[in-house]
Amino acid sequence: MPDPSLHLHLHRMVALGLNTYEAKAYLALVLRESWAASDLASQAGIPRQRIYDVLSRLMQRGLARDRPGRVTRYSATDPETAIQRLIAVQREELEELSTRSRDLALTLRQAWERGQGESEEPVRAEVLREAALAAGRTRELVDSARAELCVLVPAQEGWLLPDAVAVARLHEGGGLVRLLVQGPVEHLGGLRDAGAQVRSTDHAGMGLVLADRLAVLVRLTSAAGATDLVVEHEAMAASLQVTFDEAWERATQQA
Repeated sequence: MPDPSLHLHLHRMVALGLNTYEAKAYLALVLRESWAASDLASQAGIPRQRIYDVLSRLMQRGLARDRPGRVTRYSATDPETAIQRLIAVQREELEELSTRSRDLALTLRQAWERGQGESEEPVRAEVLREAALAAGRTRELVDSARAELCVLVPAQEGWLLPDAVAVARLHEGGGLVRLLVQGPVEHLGGLRDAGAQVRSTDHAGMGLVLADRLAVLVRLTSAAGATDLVVEHEAMAASLQVTFDEAWERATQQA
């Protein structure tokens, strides 16, 4: 019978910034002094063609090390050290997010001050705390896009992805669809065939759906749950578009 704590450990490792394959590999590594890559792939349930990429990323993060020999073997870094390294990265990213948020607040305040007294429609904003409402508004945003759709998908949040019909509609109309997904993307061939550009990222701090650089859904998660914000505001969308574009440039382009 599977260890009931395994799913919890996996979820917590993903919450610390690993993708699912990396978390599975590390949790398997700690079970034995060292592993050959092929054995580790079988133990962790990772496709063999992916295991070396996964191990390379774990070593880059300082969570694993290799032992060269006739057959190279791999070992886990001490778990306490590994967790502290992951927490340190999270803190750095939180500091970066805090800095960007301050810049965003300044940009929005400038836009707000310029807009005082204007007779235009007020900013439309919604706070959604029910999954069904968030999913419905996400579909509406996707369907509203006419020129560009950008989606940042954290691990375990695949429902943010548009369907192939929506991608094909936008692509055939001359629009641009970019999907940035945390973790493996081999299963997204249907969306590529429909016209989407797809890249993989190691980390996604939040979920984003950006439609025509105007309307945006932001999905924020924490231990207490998830909250979705839907806003139609050019300045806010522009700032989040910069965040997406930077992540897109750093991401791994898939063939």
